[in-house]
Amino acid sequence: MIERQAQGWRYSGWATRRVAALALAFIGVFVATVTVSTPAGWQLAQMLALAGLTGLAAIGAFWLAMLTFEVRPSPGAAFTDGLLAQYAANLDEGLLLAQDDGAVTFANDAFYRHLNRAKGSLRQFQPNAAFGDLGSGNASVYRLSRALASGDAWEEVIEQSSGRTATSPSRWLRITLTHHQTPEGARFAAWRLSDVTQEHTRQSESLQRLKRSLDQLDRLPAGLFVSGADGRLVYLNATLADWVGIDRSAAEQSDVALDRLIAPESLAALRQSMAALGKGAVASQDIDLMRQDGVAMPARIMARGRDGSGALDLGLVFSRAPSDGTDDTSQAAEARFTRLFHAAPVAIATIDAEGRIGSANPAFGRLFFNPTDRLAAGGLNIMEGLAQASQSALQNALRVVLAGEPSPQPIEINFGAHGLKSGQLFLAGNTASGTERECVILYALDTTERKELEAQFAQSQKMQAIGQLAGGIAHDINNVLTVIIGFSDLLLINSAGDPAFHDLVEIKSNANRAANLVKQLLAFSRRQTLRPEVLSLNETISDLSVFLKRTLGEKVKLERDYGRDLWLLKADQTELGRVLVNLAVNANDAMPSGGTLTIRTANVSRQDSLRISDRGFVPGDYVECSVTDTGHGMTPEILKKIFEPFFTTKDVGKGTGLGLSTVYGIVKQTGGYVFCESAPGVGTTFRIFLPRHSPGAGRLDVQTKPPEKREKVRDVTGSGTVLLVEDEDSVRKFAARALRRQGYNVLEAGHGVEALEVKAAHQGTIDLVVSDVVMPEMDGPTLLKELRRATPDLKFVFMSGYTDDALATLDNGEEFAFLQKPFQLAELVSKVKEIMGG
Repeated sequence: MIERQAQGWRYSGWATRRVAALALAFIGVFVATVTVSTPAGWQLAQMLALAGLTGLAAIGAFWLAMLTFEVRPSPGAAFTDGLLAQYAANLDEGLLLAQDDGAVTFANDAFYRHLNRAKGSLRQFQPNAAFGDLGSGNASVYRLSRALASGDAWEEVIEQSSGRTATSPSRWLRITLTHHQTPEGARFAAWRLSDVTQEHTRQSESLQRLKRSLDQLDRLPAGLFVSGADGRLVYLNATLADWVGIDRSAAEQSDVALDRLIAPESLAALRQSMAALGKGAVASQDIDLMRQDGVAMPARIMARGRDGSGALDLGLVFSRAPSDGTDDTSQAAEARFTRLFHAAPVAIATIDAEGRIGSANPAFGRLFFNPTDRLAAGGLNIMEGLAQASQSALQNALRVVLAGEPSPQPIEINFGAHGLKSGQLFLAGNTASGTERECVILYALDTTERKELEAQFAQSQKMQAIGQLAGGIAHDINNVLTVIIGFSDLLLINSAGDPAFHDLVEIKSNANRAANLVKQLLAFSRRQTLRPEVLSLNETISDLSVFLKRTLGEKVKLERDYGRDLWLLKADQTELGRVLVNLAVNANDAMPSGGTLTIRTANVSRQDSLRISDRGFVPGDYVECSVTDTGHGMTPEILKKIFEPFFTTKDVGKGTGLGLSTVYGIVKQTGGYVFCESAPGVGTTFRIFLPRHSPGAGRLDVQTKPPEKREKVRDVTGSGTVLLVEDEDSVRKFAARALRRQGYNVLEAGHGVEALEVKAAHQGTIDLVVSDVVMPEMDGPTLLKELRRATPDLKFVFMSGYTDDALATLDNGEEFAFLQKPFQLAELVSKVKEIMGG
């Protein structure tokens, strides 16, 4: 730029001098001609004057053009240009200006001197040629060349080793590249060279001193670490790294947090102490270092706080290994106590008379003030974490302890969000503390899980007791009901015109109602006899749709969302239908003003089932059936009790409270799970998970072979010999009478052993055995095995109101029919006719 400006000023001076010379020449010629006083001379003078004026006009026009292109004399600019050029030429810093094509427009003496080159030797400038022989900067020169080509500013420091001798050490040059542009748009590069040898030497000496200091820190017999504001290690010395086995390179990259160096309990206690002392304070405490092999290493730390929040700035760690022999008895005892206090799984704290916490171990912080950083901040009160009733109980206990009276019994408390967690507090006076801030020692136990288990166990015991009661009375009650219903049927056959006909109908109706209640109890207690078969849940719901719509009425809309490619189930279709009907009836009651009932089905893979967190749920492949209503919903208190037998929110006389308990029992006996989600004003969803049926899967707990579907038997008369085995005389008498009325020859026996004797004494063939399941001396399944040894194809019908898992002893290949007690006369004779092949 300086060179271009100097040329500009030179062009302006040249023009001025020449214009002035021409003007003087014309004036001289004109004066000389005028002095000649002849007419011809005067005429010539006029012509010369005219020519001169014309020439001066042309010169003036040319001068205006020169002014337009800024080629004009400027004595001040010429002075400034010369001053800048002189200043640049005398700089200690080398300066070179080069155009885009590399042509050098200016270079001062210092530039040539720094490169050990002759002045004026650079006409074309390229970094490789200019800097390539410096001796140790090939990579740097390459980067400078790329910056020149891309138009980027760049800086490199290169060691100038060429020409170096033993007495002349190497020099270091800083090379700086910048790019500029003139107002006319011309681009040029400015290169600057600076000798930074002294600066580089000072930095090298500082680095050497720092390295020596770090080496000394690494050789310290104590560990040293520095942590950042985020709690990650910025530095740790070799001693500490060797103690715990941490990779120092990872620590220096801030990849190691303090909790990998110090045990969590010790770290929480240390932060608590730091927070109590305030900003910039130094705390000394016994801790456990965490070695990478998982072994705790006892140590003592002197740590400095960062900002008063408990964050650590740096720490000096001393080994407290038993072998170092540095601890006296009191120090060793103190160290052991500190470690035991902070490592204890029991929550321990010291408090004052108002409940304010003086000191606490990490377990206490996790229990009441999780995360423990809140505890480290200090100033907390145990009362703020307790329910209102628990606060009053604790205050009373504090008064007792501070009065010097014996410690009270454990205090039962509720704490946590909404007081849903439970625990126990133990209090003891702390007379040795010498300060009112820690006058009471508080021990806390979390009993939430234990309480839940106790409640579950009590509920389980209650359910088991109800189930045992139901199973114990079901056999006898069903026998009684069978007799009542059966003899009612016999009387009704011949009493169509009798005045007592309607009384008999009422007796039978209430007997059936009682039978249904017993059946519901057995379903709840999972003691009913299921007849499982492989089925499609979608088809079962479709078959029930018409009945469900009639049950729901016109105000409630039924929607079905069938899952595609639904897996098969193995379940009792009748009982599964009862589950859906019971849920639909409850949903209908929850929507008195109308609403929508939605039944959805879907496959739930084992992977998906892992996300179901309900307690007791076993992951696997399931078919899900969800029943959702838009009703008024349930409160959490009601939701806890919905599956209990006889629990109902309906008015007296409008429900038995066995509907949902029946649902629960059937689903559980089928091997599935049922969960309920509900909230007031939101509605209710029951989610049922039934295990997917796989070929070759094991049997259910209680099962019988389902009978083949046949057309309904209309003619119930028949012939043949039937062996009737029943230990209840009234039931056997009714059944024998009913079968004889239809034309069968009936042989009677009171139990299995008697049945074998009757068969042995009978001369003819026995076509069918109708037997009770639970009998004295020999039950029904054992009788079946004994009879089929001699007659493998003998037909069997079991009848029972409660099997007590007796049928589970039969092999999968055994074929038999089943008749549920209590049964009606028509059911008995139809079943016999069906099995006999009628």
